[in-house]
Amino acid sequence: MQNNDLPEENWSMFKCSIVHKCESLKSANELLAALQVCYATDENYPPDETTLPLNTDKQKRSALKRKESFLYNSVDMDVAEMQAGNSRVQYPKLRMFENVASPIANSTQLDSSPSTSEDKNLTAQIYTLLLKVSASISELNTNMKLVLSRFTDRQDPRQFDCGLSSQQFPLSSEEELGTLDACLEQKDVRDRFMAMLTRLMDDDPKTSMRYILSYITKPEVAINFTLLGTSSKRAIQKCRFYDCVRSALTNRFLSSSINEKDLAKLYDMATQSYFHDMRDRVQKRHRRNKEHVQSSVFKDITNSQELFDSP
Repeated sequence: MQNNDLPEENWSMFKCSIVHKCESLKSANELLAALQVCYATDENYPPDETTLPLNTDKQKRSALKRKESFLYNSVDMDVAEMQAGNSRVQYPKLRMFENVASPIANSTQLDSSPSTSEDKNLTAQIYTLLLKVSASISELNTNMKLVLSRFTDRQDPRQFDCGLSSQQFPLSSEEELGTLDACLEQKDVRDRFMAMLTRLMDDDPKTSMRYILSYITKPEVAINFTLLGTSSKRAIQKCRFYDCVRSALTNRFLSSSINEKDLAKLYDMATQSYFHDMRDRVQKRHRRNKEHVQSSVFKDITNSQELFDSP
């Protein structure tokens, strides 16, 4: 193509201008291959085996001949110029929050971040860990309250705080029992009272009922009550503390083998037998006290007579 029509010093510039006028990298490569084939037979421009087309027989490797008057006499330089002029520059994209920021291509959006699934897994693990920590703290708080309550029970096991007042079990009068019933209207007091009753139970509902009633009331107070009430005695079924006792026992012993009706019958029998036993105990105590008083009086009379009979 050169054909000695152009001077040697302008040939390189002409060649570069042709390369840069190409519309695409592919067309430039095709033109470069054609030019190499054209001047491959010229003695002044021996071909380079790295730049020949694939279907061209490669010659033996020899040193490139360069002319001092040419600044761009190398095919490698031409290819580098062409690639530098047509290549695209890639800039890294940075994901900031939900938007995609890039110095040049800031309109490009990524479908999803590569670490999205890992972030979700990490968030789930952290959430599960927080739930476990919260459950452990709640359990520790409950255990600490239980330990403190047991410590209080050991110091004064029969002391019960009703909020505005404090009751000392067993109760010694009907007025104290009325105060306890009034305090049990408050939910927090009722819950603590139910918890105390649960600690007093054993494995049998009848014996548990009898023990709880003896824990709460003294015999002198119990003899003023019956299960259903009479003309001279009050009905314990109308007392709020007795409803709490029955509810606590039901929560403890109700199961598939024992229904609620059977438990109610057991409670009634245990309550009636307890009041009967308390009445007998009080009567026996009064009888013993009376006999003791009579014996004391008789002894005093005998002693006084001996004093008068003595000389």
